[in-house]
Amino acid sequence: MLDWMKKSDRLQMALLVLVCIALYGQTIGFAYVWDDAIIFLNKNSLVVEPLSWRLLTEPILEGTSYMRPLVLLSWWVEFHLFGQIPSLSHGVNVAILILNVLLLRSIARCVLDGQGEALPAFWATMAALCYAVHPALIESSAWVSGRFDLLATAGILGSTRAFLAYRRPTAVRVAGVLLGTLTALASKELGVVTPAILLCLWMATQADVQTTLGQNLRRAFHTQAPVWLASALLLLGYFVVRRLSMGQVYHGIWGPDYLMALLRSQLPLEALKFYTSMVIWPFGRVGIFHPFSTLKLDAFAVLGNLATLALTVAVLWQAFRRQKPWAWLLMAAYVGIALVLHLIPLSVSDNVAQERFMAMPLAFVAMAFVCFPWRAAVDSRLHLRPRARRTAAVLSLGGWLMFATFVTASLIPLWARPELLWRWAHFQNPEVLNVRFNYMEAALSSGRSEWVQAEIDRLIKKNGGLEVGEQAIYASLLMRQGNAESLKYFEGVLHALPKFHAMPDGERALAFFPVPRSVVGAVYTNYALSLLLFEGNTAGALENNRISRWYMKNVSSGHLNYSDAAIYYALGDLERADRIVEENKDVYFDDKDKLIRQMYSIVKAFCESWQDKDASSQRACASLRQRKLLENHP
Repeated sequence: MLDWMKKSDRLQMALLVLVCIALYGQTIGFAYVWDDAIIFLNKNSLVVEPLSWRLLTEPILEGTSYMRPLVLLSWWVEFHLFGQIPSLSHGVNVAILILNVLLLRSIARCVLDGQGEALPAFWATMAALCYAVHPALIESSAWVSGRFDLLATAGILGSTRAFLAYRRPTAVRVAGVLLGTLTALASKELGVVTPAILLCLWMATQADVQTTLGQNLRRAFHTQAPVWLASALLLLGYFVVRRLSMGQVYHGIWGPDYLMALLRSQLPLEALKFYTSMVIWPFGRVGIFHPFSTLKLDAFAVLGNLATLALTVAVLWQAFRRQKPWAWLLMAAYVGIALVLHLIPLSVSDNVAQERFMAMPLAFVAMAFVCFPWRAAVDSRLHLRPRARRTAAVLSLGGWLMFATFVTASLIPLWARPELLWRWAHFQNPEVLNVRFNYMEAALSSGRSEWVQAEIDRLIKKNGGLEVGEQAIYASLLMRQGNAESLKYFEGVLHALPKFHAMPDGERALAFFPVPRSVVGAVYTNYALSLLLFEGNTAGALENNRISRWYMKNVSSGHLNYSDAAIYYALGDLERADRIVEENKDVYFDDKDKLIRQMYSIVKAFCESWQDKDASSQRACASLRQRKLLENHP
């Protein structure tokens, strides 16, 4: 069977496809999680608006200049044809992952063919298999918003494969390189490194070790001049379009202060250490948060950073001085990770590193692994017999593959629902404020109020009180439980928050505030509903819901619209409330049925509390009962 597999390309490729489906096919039943809400769920523009360049080039996250039109286009097509169906979105991601795995195998085989490897197809399959089962791929593959990294990886690998087709006509190769590069650029800013990666691949496959590095580089630029010229023009056009569309090339501010902060924190080395160790031994360390607020720059950490730096220098030496193909493949991986080492400011919250950033570099590490001359290295030091050498190889590589497959299969289900994902993150980093807030918010939204209460009790016992964000979550929990104490907590939160909506430069100030504007807006809306339920204060409820709109202007207005309708029903203005409901009848909002149920439950709770205490409330609730509005919507 093994001999047959070694000789059958189709069987090897089928095996890789089956492995990907076996691992990630379970994501078909997963929900949208994490930043899916911010990127495309909480704003319905990709579902309801016509296709336009403005729609495709709007910043992915507020306050950034991330322009990724191809991924937005893929979602626009998907949502307009089929609606927002999580199973379909996950299925598209799995398909892109399979494409990347097969592209990796094809590239690895090209490299191995050039080295005269006896079993190039088999070892190329091993490289692709190591990549497919690696736990670091979970984030980009099991998360719908990981499509940015998956598509960028597909573009770079596609460009690389076209570049390595040296026997093809130059025009065909250049067209393939440009198409792949454009795919990467339109998916993520990572695409700008594609020409540098192509140069690394040329050195890995075409460099003459008998000549100097300078001579090889001159030959690379001379023989591949059409590729470099076309790529340079494409990059120039990309930056021009980016400047015209976004108004800036990049949102981060780089300067002496930032550089000094990097030197003090050693953050680039910490990030590089994380990525290096994650490649080799990811077990027990995979997660969505790796916060630098928990880093301790002690002697052990400094030694780790120095070891990482020494390893990097050794790879550079093997590439530039000895011109080893495997070292140039690792150089391609270093190039692929260079943009996320914090040498430029990143919008990654409190994170040292994100595993999704490894989707592309990890592919070239896998290729370097199978291209490394393991047999010669082992024989020169251990002098093992062939049988012992084969046994050691099977045990080490086979053991790693089995362990990686088990870990990946075990962790993927944690991405099924938001509360599971954040419960896992909270288990790993319970003292990180951002993690705690998201965990409690996800638990509250999923109806796991006991998780929220347990965490609140723990924090009060440990810290003697709550942070502002935690108070907001606790206030929402109390409101859902019908506890009027929620008002005091909401008022405490609003007292602590700056009144950006009343400031002349509120938009600018809010852009630098650590709490997302949508979270601030949600506090005002929930406070409005608390005023309605516990004080019968319809005027105050309307005013705070109006303030919330200022903060939620970039978010779909479904929650606010139905909250307004609930307030007008309670106010007795049934005509206006009916008009709001009718106007939103055919407008798409994520989880619209839940919003409608929530609207009627708020009105019902209001009438149960206030219909016997206030004349206007009596009239309003009597009209609602007469219309049987509440009875028909339990």
